Parts: sequence; structure tokens; C-alpha cells
Amino acid sequence: MTHFLVRRFQPYLPRINTNFLLIADEMHNLGAEKLQTGLPENAQFRLGLSATPKRYMDEEGTQILFNYFGDEVIEYGIREAIHDKTLSQNIIITQY
Repeated sequence: MTHFLVRRFQPYLPRINTNFLLIADEMHNLGAEKLQTGLPENAQFRLGLSATPKRYMDEEGTQILFNYFGDEVIEYGIREAIHDKTLSQNIIITQY
């Protein structure tokens, strides 16, 4: 796996002159100010994967991601996953 902002990787992205698919796992990280600059505009097809695509307390970063990747296509919540038995029921403790 290649890290998205590695200097050896980034120079090649603008040179791609054919259709390609960018798959971004944990795409919510790409909403960070430093990482936004590396999003290749020449990626005709884009798939962002994240359990939390909306960035916490960062509406601007979230909007940049949705502008780049588009709207959510599939939303599969934790209640659905537990109901479908694809996720075990756990106790979730949230601290603020």
C-alpha cells in the first residue's frame, strides 16, 4: 500500500492520461487541510470508503470531501449491522 502523500507517489497522479479509479479507504482523513491538496482532479472515478465520512467539527473538510467524492451511496448503520448479525452487539461508551 502506498501512502497518499508520499513524494514518490504524488508526482505520478497528474501524469495519468487515461480513465482511472481512485479508491480512498478511510477517506474522512483526506478532508484534513494538508491532505486535501493531494486529491487528484484527473481521477474520473472516485470511491471513498469510511464508517464516518462526516468529519467531526469540520464542516469545511466534510464539504470538500462530498464535493470531490459525491454524495453517500450506501449507508449501513450499526443498528442494521447488529440486526443483520453482521456485527456483534457490543457496549459502546462515548467520552467527550
